[in-house]
Amino acid sequence: MTDLSLDTPTLAPARRGHVAHTRPCIPLPDGSDELEPRRQWAERIGITDRTARKLNLRTTYIGGVAYVPRNASTQQLAENARRRNEPYLGRRPGRKPPTR
Repeated sequence: MTDLSLDTPTLAPARRGHVAHTRPCIPLPDGSDELEPRRQWAERIGITDRTARKLNLRTTYIGGVAYVPRNASTQQLAENARRRNEPYLGRRPGRKPPTR
């Protein structure tokens, strides 16, 4: 009978996907805010980088890395937050409310 066991050291290690490096935050000169890498900001908030890209945040690219102002981006996200299925409260001018 032949030995079918594999010699594990001869096998190539499994390839990993892209591993993002942790980048430092950059304090702004006026001291009011910090530039944080968008990917790290999104992870801290609990969303993906792709979703953060769609939020139209003020973005600065430094060395090919997208940075967003930490406090301003969080404030913008909070201002745009809505409850799920929030009813539309207004109506177009000149239209009568629906009758039942």
